Amino acid sequence: MSKTNLYGIIKEIYAAATEKNGVETGVLGKTVLGFPIPYIKKGHGCGNVSGSTGGNANGNERAREKEEKRKEALIFGAIHAREYVTAPLVLKMSEKYAGETAVYFVPAVNIDGLALSIFGIDFVEYLGRLYGEYPHPRSADRPNFRYACGLGRRRENPAALFCECAEFFGEIERLAVEKTIAQSAFLSENFQKNSNGFGGGNSRGPAADTSDELPLSPFSENLLKINGYSRDFSLWKANIDAVDLNVNFDADWGGGAQNVRYPAPANFIGPYPESEPETRALVNFTKSHDFFCVLCYHSKGDLIYYGYGGRFPDREFAEQISRSTGYPLTQSENSAGGYKDWFTLKFDRPALTVEVGGESFSRVELLERFDEIYDRNSNVASIIDRFARERKRK
Repeated sequence: MSKTNLYGIIKEIYAAATEKNGVETGVLGKTVLGFPIPYIKKGHGCGNVSGSTGGNANGNERAREKEEKRKEALIFGAIHAREYVTAPLVLKMSEKYAGETAVYFVPAVNIDGLALSIFGIDFVEYLGRLYGEYPHPRSADRPNFRYACGLGRRRENPAALFCECAEFFGEIERLAVEKTIAQSAFLSENFQKNSNGFGGGNSRGPAADTSDELPLSPFSENLLKINGYSRDFSLWKANIDAVDLNVNFDADWGGGAQNVRYPAPANFIGPYPESEPETRALVNFTKSHDFFCVLCYHSKGDLIYYGYGGRFPDREFAEQISRSTGYPLTQSENSAGGYKDWFTLKFDRPALTVEVGGESFSRVELLERFDEIYDRNSNVASIIDRFARERKRK
């Protein structure tokens, strides 16, 4: 996977969710900007736990259905914006999986942040200029931003909504390539602080003439301020509201050593637990199922964080994943508020934070090592399937 594929990551996610081919796809929830967070389900399952068993179901049938639901699993990536490689990794895992166990793949939880990290604030300005409406800075009375990819008209047709989103991000990709094809620094973590990005100058969006010096929207100005007045958002971890989603869960919220209590590119815990729509979407989706395990893909470190609060459920499962990937198991010290932490405390079942890629490589360089990273993780979903079937036989 080359550097230029960075621009097409979000488009490919939506395109894959559009091409069903007999595979179930759907919306996990929506982001701050209103973009749908797609999931791709492979394998068999009985739906969510809130579903009815039917008026004539006896106790044995209900027990069987409950056990089948416990065969479901969840794998997600890109909850942190700058961790680009995890999105195509989870996407390819979904494409290659052919097991029996129902596995829900969510390539990117943090769609807004991912777009911001890849394209910079020109993405926000382009969105506002194209649809005549800009997001508002966070406040208690902030009106909802109604993004124009569907504007809610297609809520009952996720496939059409995904298709429109794929077209939108395809256009963003085209504009980005046209504007930056000769600016290799744009794709580097050494990107110069005051680079114009793909939009050029202070213009409102990539389609604008670079001579157009209209001021940025207040929302974009606020993002620039939070980012130290740098247009380089390549190291941004948070969502579009500058909340780090992986410290926003209700698991010793605010207790992490690196947590901060103000908007920041990373580590801001948010105003309260589950304050962000992306966090709530994951929590609600998890509660509506009965996952026996969850894998949370991050980068980087080539290791697996396992356990929380003195709990280490199903160590055998964690060790199987560790042996297959070659990533050692370790504990996250002085960390709190992550999805793994919340799931472990809430359900006492295994949740693994899998950190892919060596520390010596930049986030973009990890894309160039995609095949190597995928090879190390190619058997993970199959291990989940085998483990689930073995549990059923016990």
